[in-house]
Amino acid sequence: MNRKLGMTDADVLNSYPTLAPADLDAAWEYFRANPLEIERAIWLNDTAANVPDGVRPPAWMIVSGRMLGLSDDEIRTAFAPPLSPADLDAAWAEYRSDPCRVRGDVTGTTTTTCTQSIRTTPASSPAPTTPTFPPSPTAFTPQLSRSRLSSVN
Repeated sequence: MNRKLGMTDADVLNSYPTLAPADLDAAWEYFRANPLEIERAIWLNDTAANVPDGVRPPAWMIVSGRMLGLSDDEIRTAFAPPLSPADLDAAWAEYRSDPCRVRGDVTGTTTTTCTQSIRTTPASSPAPTTPTFPPSPTAFTPQLSRSRLSSVN
């Protein structure tokens, strides 16, 4: 994950002197083979865990969990107290109303032009209770480093 912060392998090895180059190579290989598993674990154990109890997480955080393929139950129970279905619905509504801003919050970037529309349901179908999410599997690659940036040396 330190590569997302711009660290080289040499920087990582200097920061963690007990880590051998072969260990780092093995970690990167595991990450390349299992990126979604790693990102989900980071979301559950770090990103969501850093929200103080009783504080409603921002929409970008809820949306990023969904974009990683976490179920509504996994997202709701990652917070204390667990989020309500209304909390999830509010995050989806915020995303649908301004997907470019919420997506920018997830990635930590500002986009001056954002033309991607969000399809929540086919025009001929009744509206679902939860939107089809994300718009396409490759439309967005979340980088869940916002909460971790302030805590990583």
